[in-house]
Amino acid sequence: MASLSMAPPLVSDNSKRLIRHKRHGAAAVLCAFDLIELNGEDLRRSSIEYRKRKLAKLVRGRIKGDVERLMSCKGVFEDTTGQHDYRYRAFLDRDRVADKIAEHVCAIRYAAFKPAVTDKRRGGAYFDVWSRMDDLQWELSGDVGDSRGHPGRRKHVI
Repeated sequence: MASLSMAPPLVSDNSKRLIRHKRHGAAAVLCAFDLIELNGEDLRRSSIEYRKRKLAKLVRGRIKGDVERLMSCKGVFEDTTGQHDYRYRAFLDRDRVADKIAEHVCAIRYAAFKPAVTDKRRGGAYFDVWSRMDDLQWELSGDVGDSRGHPGRRKHVI
């Protein structure tokens, strides 16, 4: 488990609202933030850019443009060394990543995933992953037999 030493949150949600709407400006509280230690590493003498990167979340993608499109960001870099499993990468603020993921999850409006995939190239890859996870589910469940001859699997619709 990571050990982290830092000041309280930058600005409360209430303070942000007060500042944004220019109401009760005197009541808004602004707090300074600095990361001084992480996992036993003393960061007090490190640059602010380095300390910010330590708190950033690495977002990765395999297909060009996915990270930019899903995270609405710039600054994605391409790893052409072949040393990493994901070619496209960006370091983003953790809260921003969490907010974007929540935004995408809340925007889901389909009854079933597979029919919602419109890019057929991705559809095949997604189906392969879904199939393997389905096989593993039945393997680990300990159930036996189905009409397709798969041990540990009940009959179900694909």
